Amino acid sequence: MRNVGNDTADLARIDALVAAKERGKSNPLPLAAMKRILSGESPVRVWREVRGMTQAELAAKAGTVASYISMIEKGERAGTTAKLKRIAAALGVGLDDLAT
Repeated sequence: MRNVGNDTADLARIDALVAAKERGKSNPLPLAAMKRILSGESPVRVWREVRGMTQAELAAKAGTVASYISMIEKGERAGTTAKLKRIAAALGVGLDDLAT
């Protein structure tokens, strides 16, 4: 993981999280979890763990397979917009909350 800095990517992530919250499409994210996302960890993984879900549980709820969730979390796949919308819905967050 990289350190949280003051670079453009970090500011964009913060702006996306704040904008989603202001639109009412975001649930509060614990500070430690937000720091994980800002450090470059997968937002899907962080939200899944905050929700206390396994990859298999999230996959079932989103209508996909656990290996697909794993690939997204590892950064091996970006995920299609349609699937990311289903994953966001399964996590109870807005699509913006999964932006990296």
